[in-house]
Amino acid sequence: MHSVQTRDGAIDIGGRSNGAMAIAAMRKMLGKSSLASIYDALTEQQRATVLYAARIRPSSAINTPLMAMSMDDREAIRVAIIALTDMSKAFLSVPCGRDQIISQRPSNTLLHPKNTTSANEQTLADKQLLVINKLTKELAEEINQRKTA
Repeated sequence: MHSVQTRDGAIDIGGRSNGAMAIAAMRKMLGKSSLASIYDALTEQQRATVLYAARIRPSSAINTPLMAMSMDDREAIRVAIIALTDMSKAFLSVPCGRDQIISQRPSNTLLHPKNTTSANEQTLADKQLLVINKLTKELAEEINQRKTA
């Protein structure tokens, strides 16, 4: 068994490399995970995206370090990060240049498609998009209120 001695006692590091062992020991001493370190280093816009995905109001948690949040909020953020990571994988091999979204003007029928589904037939994704749009609008309003205050 390999272990590293800290002021709080020995920390088992298994068979990992010296660097990985040292980092694990430091994180245990500091009480902070890699996920928390990365989350805390995100820009406000990135944290807001994660908080929205976790269904947490960014205005109330944008400046709160991950480890200072409740266990429920931390779990929601963990799940949201996994979902966002999975979603980003769908775009890894897709070219994302401007030419991919800016092309000749589509025909009028594409601009104004006929609505053939009722509100009851909306997919779950459509409903979730409406929720995200509503939350985005609320955040924009809160930011504008802060700027004018």
